[in-house]
Amino acid sequence: MLEFIRKRATGWVAWFIVILISIPFALWGIQEYMSPVSSLSVAKVNGSEIGLREFQQAFQERRMQLRRLFGPDLSASIDDARVRSETLERLINDELVLQAAATSGLRIGDIQLAEFIHSQETFRADGKFSQLQYENWLRSQGYSPGGFEELMRRDLLSGQFLSGLAASAFATDAELARLQKLHAQRRTFRTLEIPAEGFSDVDVSDEAVAGHYNANKDRFARPEQVTVEYIEISRAEIAEAIPVDESELRRLYESRQANFVTPEQREVSHILISIGMDADKETIDNARVRLIDIQRRIETGIPFEQMAKQHSEDPGTAQNGGALGFIGKGVMDPDFENAAFNLEKGAVSDPVRTRFGWHLVKVTDIRAPRTRSFDEMKEQLRREYQKEQADLVFSERVEQLANLVFEHPESLEIAAETLGVTTQVTQPFSRAGAETGLGANREVVETAFSDDVFTRRNNSGVIELGDGRVVALRIRDHEPSAQRSLSEVREDIVAELKQAAARDAAKRTGETLLGRLRAGEPLHAVGADAGLSWSEPQTAKRREGADPRTRSIVFRMPRPNGNDRPTFHGHQLPNGDFQILALESVSEEALDGAEDSQALRQAFEDAKAAALTAEYVHALRSDAQITINQETLDDRP
Repeated sequence: MLEFIRKRATGWVAWFIVILISIPFALWGIQEYMSPVSSLSVAKVNGSEIGLREFQQAFQERRMQLRRLFGPDLSASIDDARVRSETLERLINDELVLQAAATSGLRIGDIQLAEFIHSQETFRADGKFSQLQYENWLRSQGYSPGGFEELMRRDLLSGQFLSGLAASAFATDAELARLQKLHAQRRTFRTLEIPAEGFSDVDVSDEAVAGHYNANKDRFARPEQVTVEYIEISRAEIAEAIPVDESELRRLYESRQANFVTPEQREVSHILISIGMDADKETIDNARVRLIDIQRRIETGIPFEQMAKQHSEDPGTAQNGGALGFIGKGVMDPDFENAAFNLEKGAVSDPVRTRFGWHLVKVTDIRAPRTRSFDEMKEQLRREYQKEQADLVFSERVEQLANLVFEHPESLEIAAETLGVTTQVTQPFSRAGAETGLGANREVVETAFSDDVFTRRNNSGVIELGDGRVVALRIRDHEPSAQRSLSEVREDIVAELKQAAARDAAKRTGETLLGRLRAGEPLHAVGADAGLSWSEPQTAKRREGADPRTRSIVFRMPRPNGNDRPTFHGHQLPNGDFQILALESVSEEALDGAEDSQALRQAFEDAKAAALTAEYVHALRSDAQITINQETLDDRP
């Protein structure tokens, strides 16, 4: 098409084309062509639009999240349609919550927003907010300052509203008592295992083997396989090959010397008299008087460490004489830190007030600031230099590879020669992939069997493997699917039929024994008749003891009815064994202590808060006017 236009676009034809193209530019402007999706929306919630760009960004972030969670091998099988649906539902719910928060009169002020952004570790350098780091991060993520701050304002507003909603979910003492009773319940049981292996000595006839083969021929077909030729570019290999001149490293050292300064550190100990956040003035004053008394006793010669062990109310350090170790600036409470960095070695401060209470601070050692030498930093600088240079080279080579495999789709040789690398070849793999090597990567497998690569025999595009590695590939060999003969698979079929027969026999035996037990026969007699032994009694709680599968079944079994007879349950295990469970007793005990009780209360209240939030959002949706633009969703990736 382009070649046709080039040859014909002369004279009046060329002028006609120019005028035709100019009309829409004159009417709507170039911006409509540069960003045609800006005005599109995917949904409207009570009149407020959810833009296509917002949806696409949220969708891509969710896919990246799943990729990090499951890894590159599993992420290729992610259902994009489902992720799109879930993303849209979440954006609609978020918009409803924001609208409810605004209706309730909640707002996020500029100061509150600034404090939140300044508190994020991502934007801090040397313990302080760095405007430069903040701006660099925004650029790297593709945000404008205004756009990011508006996003944060919305998130904070939504979080503030939902936190208030969740705070209304609380556990009553009666609910907690019932929950504690269930949570602390203990169940004692025995198991009897009927192993399938004991029934595996069966004869399998030729007729049975042939019948199984003929009925399941598809299962015994050798899948089609491909062997792939590929080019790999590795950032690590590029970095390793980059030469480093020592004079360059010295230049880097001089330019970054400020980064190699270890600031002053002080080894401190403290004695704490704690005060609650809502303590009254009398309590605060009494705590200070107590600490002054301790200070005077230290001044008389009683060791600081001894007084810390006897009187400090910091359980984490009291037994160690109040030792906190070495600290730097920007780590502790400002008042505590100010006192520590204004003391001489061995000196003890006057009482210092922090949000935790009153402290006496002692400095036991001082490490002066120190600049690490060039020799100490040389290896780190070498790695950093090579990485920085490799990043540039890697990006250029990836772009060059992408262009070459596209421009010469019939071979990888030109790309390999141009880039100065050799092509490599995989072992054969099927659509199911391989256990190791490049064929174990799902994206590689999907690409190898795609229409463009597999059917048309073109080069693939560039595939990211992670860890700074990319490949481009093409099909080298193809082995079509083939039916394996009966003689090839006979041993597999015999083993399969024997295993199935053994499973059935174990199940029949187990169900027979289970019937005898439920009829009232003694446990040990039933086990002995079958040549089996019951396990020793095991005790399990709802979240500990026994394996999770067994524990789940045990806690669903009915209680013994009080006549000293257990209740029974039988089931087949994944390996074919049949297991009988005998539940002998159920006891209810108190939780181990106040800490466990509080943890249970918190978990219960969290669950109630989640349910309340979901119910509230559901109510908002039922009253909302929501329009989904399915056409926009279907037309866009």
